[in-house]
Parts: sequence; structure tokens; C-alpha cells
Amino acid sequence: MGSAMIDVSYQIVLQMTNSEGKRLYKDAGKEIEETEFHAYIGLLILTGVYKSHGEATKSLWNTENGRPVFPSVMPYIPKKPAKYGIKVWTLCDAKTSYAWNMQIYTGKRASGIHGKNQGMRVVLDLTAGLKGNNGICDHFFTSHELAMQLLKV
Repeated sequence: MGSAMIDVSYQIVLQMTNSEGKRLYKDAGKEIEETEFHAYIGLLILTGVYKSHGEATKSLWNTENGRPVFPSVMPYIPKKPAKYGIKVWTLCDAKTSYAWNMQIYTGKRASGIHGKNQGMRVVLDLTAGLKGNNGICDHFFTSHELAMQLLKV
């Protein structure tokens, strides 16, 4: 019965998230797929499991004997106050803060090669399907080439 309750809970959260997206954005929104949702929850649980067994958080990112899953989806940035975490590119509605589109940052593209113009690629990916909207972002995502691309859309 416990497993069925968890499945129902997942389905409710997923359904309500997608329902809110449809309500706010009509047909322009992208539904979150069940596998994406489960992967995200799985990473959160896995992080808690390792930390609950007394394993130091820093050791999870150790390249020699750490957990390979963590560096592949969660960067370790030693100069940042929050050194560990899942980096997610997110496009949000300015009024409601609703996340319209997201991408998990893995450090490299599917080809395994670090991409050039990453900021431009992220903005174009996240805004695909949007027309006639204003966008606000920081300097990482700003370039003349991106502005020209967005004017074409």
C-alpha cells in the first residue's frame, strides 16, 4: 500500500504542476514528463541518503572515489558560498514566478563536448515556442548575436 500511495502522490504533484502550466500558458507550455520528475526526486533522495550515513558532502564529488552521478549533474564550485547543488537553467514568469521551462545543467552537451555560446543556447532552448514576450537576464546570457537571433523569432 505504501508504494501505491507514493505513486499516487507523484502523479498528483506532476498533474498539478502540468495543470498550472496549462492554465497559465495555454498550449505554449511544455509538460514535465514523469521520467524527468522521477529523476529529479531520485537525485534529491540520493543526496539525503549519502549525507545521512555520515559521508561528508565534499566526498560525494571526489573524482577518485566519489559518486559518479553527482559531478555529472551537480557541479562543485569551490569559490561559491553554496558549493554543491543541482544547477538548473529556469525560465520563469515575472508575475507568478511559475517555471515555464527548465534545463538541468550537466556541464556538457549530449555529444560530450563543452558547447560554445552556452548562454545563447540556453536562452534559445528555454524560449522556444514563445513569441512577443520580454526577457530579462544577467550578463552571462547577453550577447549581440543572441539579440539578433531573438529578433528573428
